[in-house]
Amino acid sequence: MAAFVNATLCRWLSISIWTPDAVLVALIYLGLTSGSRVAVIAGFLVGIYQDLYVPNMLGQHALAKTCIGYAAGVLSDKISVEHLPIQTATVFSLAVFHELFMAVSAGGSPGAMISRFFIRGLPSAVYTALFALILVGLFGAWLLPKEWGQARFRGTRRAR
Repeated sequence: MAAFVNATLCRWLSISIWTPDAVLVALIYLGLTSGSRVAVIAGFLVGIYQDLYVPNMLGQHALAKTCIGYAAGVLSDKISVEHLPIQTATVFSLAVFHELFMAVSAGGSPGAMISRFFIRGLPSAVYTALFALILVGLFGAWLLPKEWGQARFRGTRRAR
């Protein structure tokens, strides 16, 4: 489903060269809710799919998505991810790691890798985190576990 959203809706939402990555968002939330084993397998499979869809560097997406799935699964045990700001920070940091990995693994001179990361990768990571924030804000009640009830937009309560 995320690959379909990535191929249709996210292409429509692209701004110049920056596109949100719905597959990455779905993989991160799968890792945060299901653990690293499920996310590693799903990350590898979706990475192979993306490698076959864009076959310029076979294995690049599979390795990157596998690492992101593992990291999301490990983070689910280490931090309290029930709150929306922590989820957004987690998605952003893992998206930055993903884009850094993609920029370095694409090869080229060190200057080309750095410019690829700062011109394309970092803004895409910010856009992906904002995309995840909006998705969870709108559909979090249906997509996330029931115990993650705080994962929506709401203000702080005052004690009377």
